[in-house]
Amino acid sequence: RNTHVIHAGTVRRDGKVLTNGGRVLSVVSSDTNLDSALKGAYAVLGEKVKFEGMHFRKDIGARALKAPIKLGVLGSTRGTSMQYIIDAIANGWLRASIEVVVSNKKSAVILERAQNHGINAQFISAKDLNRPEFDAKVTECLKKHDVDLVLAIGYMRILSDEFVREWWGRTLNVHPSLLPEFAGGMDLQVHQAVVDAKKEFSGCTVHFITEELDGGPIAVQKRCKVLSEDTAETLKARVQPLEGPAFVEAIYKYGNGDYKELCK
Repeated sequence: RNTHVIHAGTVRRDGKVLTNGGRVLSVVSSDTNLDSALKGAYAVLGEKVKFEGMHFRKDIGARALKAPIKLGVLGSTRGTSMQYIIDAIANGWLRASIEVVVSNKKSAVILERAQNHGINAQFISAKDLNRPEFDAKVTECLKKHDVDLVLAIGYMRILSDEFVREWWGRTLNVHPSLLPEFAGGMDLQVHQAVVDAKKEFSGCTVHFITEELDGGPIAVQKRCKVLSEDTAETLKARVQPLEGPAFVEAIYKYGNGDYKELCK
């Protein structure tokens, strides 16, 4: 019922469907996820549509159905944006898996959120460690879980140059402004700066992490209107819900190879 066969260049004659050749049929199927939709379309080709000399492509959707991207998340706070990613994966919108969540805060809610969804959660203490030493432990954990792409979600640490080089082109951060504007700040400080500057728009930026703070290549931006009555808190309340969708879009594009030239 969710699959339709669309004719082009065919005629019905004496109870038969005739064609002169060429691309004569298209099969369109819809379902709750891409895998199910593809199976529905190809099932029709095998069961309902048959004729002599029939040829059809067998690679439709193959690129999108390749192995899921293995994600590692670094977080120090609640991990609100991670929930959107979890839901996108569960609903079949995103072919990815969160392999591990790492935090430098033992009581971080993001660790509890991960555990509630059956995701590996790892606290790593920074006590008596300098930044490169701590980041080496984080890298060890990420590699243990075969992570492809690292997401910094509310991560309240500046990454070492060693970590950045190790994960070059494979680490995404979200910043609560439309970079390059208001780079370098954090959380409410950024939103207050936007309000004070009387900007017409604000939003969030998902960008690749480089040695330059908030200066890496931009992957995705989402924006919203800044209202005349906005405070830092009310603006944050409208910007924060944009961060999850921005991450999902960036992860999808990363998996699609859209950023290969951007991150050379």
